[in-house]
Amino acid sequence: MKTIFPKNIAKRLSRITIVSLALLLILSACQAQTSPTAYPPTGIQPSTGETTGAYPAPPEPTTYVIETIPTPQGDMSTVTGYILKNKTSPTPPGTVLLALGKVIIGPDGMPMVARFDRDEAPHTLTDINGRFVFTDVPPGQYTLIVDRISDAFMLKHPDTGEDFIITASAGEIVDLGEIVYNTLPGVPEGK
Repeated sequence: MKTIFPKNIAKRLSRITIVSLALLLILSACQAQTSPTAYPPTGIQPSTGETTGAYPAPPEPTTYVIETIPTPQGDMSTVTGYILKNKTSPTPPGTVLLALGKVIIGPDGMPMVARFDRDEAPHTLTDINGRFVFTDVPPGQYTLIVDRISDAFMLKHPDTGEDFIITASAGEIVDLGEIVYNTLPGVPEGK
């Protein structure tokens, strides 16, 4: 038994096939051809948010040393200190990315919660001695945060375990001194 398609159906199938192939070729040619770029393509100064032209890779741990603490400009503040680990024999933890989380004050005038937004928070890196400096910090209350990109850890006061709140005032350098933890949250033990 032989089945024969009517001529008009065969013609339609042929046209549908040709149109489909043409559309497929056009769509495949429209794919964006992009080359890989470094992430992010432009840099941000860790402590101020200013663009530097190239993303600031962590400095070489053997050469990065903070030598001077900049004077605050205008109504801004500078926050500095040392992060160390091992209370019996304090040592620097290596290069650590730190951030400041903004403290939100409740209706009773007491700190209620800390807000941390990676896009807006001031960031900085510790040097080989564990020293850090945040520049151009607006006046207010902040918490110190270890930022691991995939997660973040708000640091508590190492001696009391209470919230570690930093008060930045206009035109002042806030020196936190040495902050020594037995272990530093978010920093691997081998560092």
